[in-house]
Amino acid sequence: MLLEDDIDGSEANETISFALDGNEYEIDLNEGHAKELRDALYQRWPQSGWWPCGGSIQVLLARDPGR
Repeated sequence: MLLEDDIDGSEANETISFALDGNEYEIDLNEGHAKELRDALYQRWPQSGWWPCGGSIQVLLARDPGR
């Protein structure tokens, strides 16, 4: 299955799943865009977030291993 980057239409190599405000999303990204997204989130938010079941969070994004 060929993935298309949802930002610029180039070939994507992964699907990233995330949730925000109770809504779940998936976005197909190429390596560069995936890095940009992760870098933007990791620089600010991991130290402030938490898991709903308790404890501190290290990562807000998870790669969909099924794709």
